[in-house]
Amino acid sequence: MSALAPTVEDLCGVWSRRSIRWPDGRSDTTTQVTWLQGRQWFVDVRRPDVDPAVDRSPDAEWGPRLDAFAGRLHQNDGDRTQFTWHHMVDWSSERRLDVGRLRWDGDTLVEEGVLEPYCEVWIRTERHKPEDSATALLRDGAGRVALLLRSAGFFGYAVRRGLDAQTGHGASNCEIAIGTIDDNGWRVRDSTRNDPADFPIVVNAGESHALITAGTALDSGCLLAGRWQIGERTGDPALLQTRGV
Repeated sequence: MSALAPTVEDLCGVWSRRSIRWPDGRSDTTTQVTWLQGRQWFVDVRRPDVDPAVDRSPDAEWGPRLDAFAGRLHQNDGDRTQFTWHHMVDWSSERRLDVGRLRWDGDTLVEEGVLEPYCEVWIRTERHKPEDSATALLRDGAGRVALLLRSAGFFGYAVRRGLDAQTGHGASNCEIAIGTIDDNGWRVRDSTRNDPADFPIVVNAGESHALITAGTALDSGCLLAGRWQIGERTGDPALLQTRGV
């Protein structure tokens, strides 16, 4: 593996975080972090190893917190080791800049914070080709914005809080998830939902609109379900069509 900094396309695939540490000696090796990276766009879900009955809202007053965000990854033109994760959708209600430097250490990826000090070590669990990636930016009649990303046998989505929910927090008005794709369809495997995440979704996308359904009987419906207007789209549109469940 080259000692040079990666490109965004080098990062396409699925990553799992081995550890994060801070200068004061604190570290975390138990939070389950999945980072799905496409040609440009990404989805990141971080689930702490705690009792699921514990409050998982972004403003909960406890140590490890559920976190998730999604958006576009940009590599700095001047300093090629520096990357910015632009959060289009963020589980946290706080606006935050996310800038880090990336370098290879053998087969692992090391990320060091630029605006705040931290060091994360990432392990690649799947390598994908850039052409295996497709993305659609969506908007519904209520003004909500969503991102739908596929990369090979994985997908992710993120639904942003509506314009009338500026003071609202939690899974009721923001949802971010990652799932898998096989011959049986698309299935959510991990998300910011308070209830267990394991249900299918079906995507029927046309030229300008997409109809998305979710096969969940849970009390809180999937926020991605519904009719959406398609805005920006990247990659092969056929990659964003499901076979049904």
